[in-house]
Amino acid sequence: MLRSNKFAECILKGVPINILTTEEAVNQMRWDVAMKLLEESDNLSNLCHYCGLDENEDPNWICCDNCGRWYHHECVQRPPLHKNYLCPACK
Repeated sequence: MLRSNKFAECILKGVPINILTTEEAVNQMRWDVAMKLLEESDNLSNLCHYCGLDENEDPNWICCDNCGRWYHHECVQRPPLHKNYLCPACK
């Protein structure tokens, strides 16, 4: 059971909450929450990673050569299609 589930369980039962607050333990809790959110999220692969929409006026898409995320060509200021492209997050 995830630590965050234990936290909620303690609150519901009205028992004291004992949480490790070391930097390592907090980082692990953050990692657990992030992974759970990713596991439970919808499939976003058909959305532009800039505007969050699947379609806009520009039918052209461009893919970041580093991370593989897709963008509407217009959303990322129309970089040259014949050159390697790095998205704003990978620059």
